[in-house]
This record gives sequence, structure tokens and C-alpha cells, in this order.
Amino acid sequence: MAIDSARTDSLKILNEWTSSPQRLKPLIDKHLKVVELDRRAKVTDLCYGTIRNKLCLEKILNSVTAGKFKKNSQMIRNLLLVAGYETRFTRTPLHAVTNEYVEIAKVRFGKQVAGFVNAVIRSCSQFDVTQLTLAQQNSLPSWIFREIKQYFDGDALEKAAAGFAARPGIWLRVNSQKTTAPEVVQGLEALGASVEEVRGNALLVKNVGAVHRHKAFQEGHWSVQDFGSQTVGNFALKFGKDSHVLDACAGNGGKTFQLLEAGVDAVTALDNSETQLKLLSETALRLGTRPSEMVCSDLQNYETAVPYDVVLIDAPCSGLGVIRRQPEKKWNEGSELIESMASLQKSLLAAAAQLSPPHIVYSVCSFTGRETGEVVDWFLEGYPRYSLVETSRTWPHVDNADAFFVARFTADNS
Repeated sequence: MAIDSARTDSLKILNEWTSSPQRLKPLIDKHLKVVELDRRAKVTDLCYGTIRNKLCLEKILNSVTAGKFKKNSQMIRNLLLVAGYETRFTRTPLHAVTNEYVEIAKVRFGKQVAGFVNAVIRSCSQFDVTQLTLAQQNSLPSWIFREIKQYFDGDALEKAAAGFAARPGIWLRVNSQKTTAPEVVQGLEALGASVEEVRGNALLVKNVGAVHRHKAFQEGHWSVQDFGSQTVGNFALKFGKDSHVLDACAGNGGKTFQLLEAGVDAVTALDNSETQLKLLSETALRLGTRPSEMVCSDLQNYETAVPYDVVLIDAPCSGLGVIRRQPEKKWNEGSELIESMASLQKSLLAAAAQLSPPHIVYSVCSFTGRETGEVVDWFLEGYPRYSLVETSRTWPHVDNADAFFVARFTADNS
């Protein structure tokens, strides 16, 4: 029986990630330098799906094995976790999953372990997950679950927890300088993709395949940007298209280009990473528009005489709002990260205030109180000439989007 290479690739990647926790995408890229797209897609799903559902799968595994792991236990455990993911969270038939992973176990660990794997996979498939807590069912570490409980209870808490455990959707941002949303929808559907929802220039799509292979993507007609992230850009657009905006943590330029595509007169992209600004510059060529200026600097050290109308701070944060897309964050980080990020966020807002812009937009891809409401309160107390105009949040279970927080401040007499 030929062993599925995608499954063996996934096990190699997960074994390395287990021994050395790190970002998952670069690790997959390292192992899959040149492979066919279908195989890469399957490996990506197996790795991300297993890590996204890791706590639930581990609790099931612990229950049905009762500590029977011995030699090579972590590698066998990872094999069973991936098999558990396929069994419980995909449509792969149980017999197909069992046969494949039993064969892998037989080749790697011998017939005795293969028999053990066979029995465990079947037991895992029958496990009643209602025996687990809500946090365990949705693979949420206790410290993250406590943060979610600050906002929801009862049925809403169940939906919120499930939302953070769900596979994320793909949102596109239409470049209105080159095309329209209806034209993009028509083009995608002609290629077999389905458009589930349209919100202005934001499209929720399925079956879009490899994004970089679409001619419309290559020609800059659309980009991939989550709806939560687009909400932040929409806040900055509320000040008018004749504004000069400083995108103070520009990264690879998602919000910079969102503003430019919407017709904002001038956008300066500021970031402390030359690598990110290089990516931004490459994206500018694809989209056919570019910021009025690109500057490599920290906002805290940025000196300028430019009278910006708006300073947009999409601040570094714990990233808990994007754990559907980067599930390794749940296990690579701890609650102590929130405090250090909140301190950085406050310093960025203070630096923005020193530039005296009439308007400031602050956002994070997080929902924790210490990075959202508490940072806002700190800023209002320390810089009383600014008033809070409005705030907004997006949630996976409400908006089918990443969890973003955004606040809009305006200076007195502006």
C-alpha cells in the first residue's frame, strides 16, 4: 500500500513544531519548497487543522489511551492527533483514515504500535466530546477563554468559543481603481469560485484556489484582506479622501493600499522593517498605486514637519483575534504577552499624539481588555485634548471575520 505523502509531510512538520514551537507557515514553506498545489493544500489543512483543534484532540487522546505512550511517544502522539483531526473534523471516511495511519505506524514503529494506533483511532472517533468543557471542546487555553468570557456568557459564549475554533473564511478587497465588486464576482464565479457575501468592496469567497495564480489578482484587481482588517481602513476613510494619512505601522501595506484604492489623496507608509516595506513596494507594482512616501522608522523615533490629518496605528498586539488563521499563537504564547503589548501600544499612541494630528485611529487584531478598552482609557486620561468618537469590534461568530478592535479619536477644535 502506497503511503500518502501529504500525511507523512504533515507529521514531519508537526514533529518539528512540537520540538521547537514557531510560526507554522514558514515551517511549512521550509518543508514544501517545491510540491504540487493539491499536496500543499492538504498538508496545510492537516497541520493547521490539527494545531487549531489541538487541545480538544489531546483531551480525547488522553481519555482513550490512559497514558499508554512509551518509546517514541511524541511522534506516535502526533500521528494520532493528525488522525484524530481527519476523523473528527474532516469528511475523510474513518476506514480511509485508519488504513493510512496504521500503515504509516507499521512502517515507522512496527506491527505492535500499528495495532495500538488502529484501536486508538477507532476509539477517538466514538468519543463523546460533551464530556469536555466548553474551552476544551473548542481548543481554547484557559487564559484565552477567560478573556472571551469578559464579553459573552450563556449561548453567546458557546457561539463565540466555536467561532474562534472554526476554520477562517477568505475575504477579498476589491481595487476600485481598476474594477468593481460586481465585475470581480462575475470573474470569480466564471472560474468556479463562489462568493458567499458582498459588503461593499469586501467579498467573502470559497473555492478560490491558489490566489497568486488568478490573473485578476496578478493584475491588481483584488487582494486578500480579512473583513476585520478592512474595518480598520474604513474608519480612517471617515475623515475624507482629501486627508493626508500616516499609516504608522504599515506592515506589508494592507491598509495603506485600501486607503489609496478608495481615493485618499496622500498616504505615508511608516514601518520599522525594511523587509515589510520591500513587500509593500512589490505590492504597489501589482496594484498600480503607491504611497506618497515610504519611511523605515519606529513611530516613537519618527520626526517630521508634515501636518498629517490622520495617524492610523494598527498596533502590534497579542494577535489573539487571528488565532483561527494562526492557531499556533494559542500554544506558542502566554498571557504575559498581553501586558508587554499593552505597554508598546500606549507608547505608540503617545508618539502619535506628539505629532498633533486632528485625528487618530487606533486598532489591534485582539479583543483583550488590556489591549483595547484599557489602552483607550489610558490615552484619554493622559491626552485630554483628544476625545473618543467611536469604537467598533468584529468577532468570528458575528462577522465571519477576525476579531479586531478599532477606536477613533478627534482632537478638540478639529
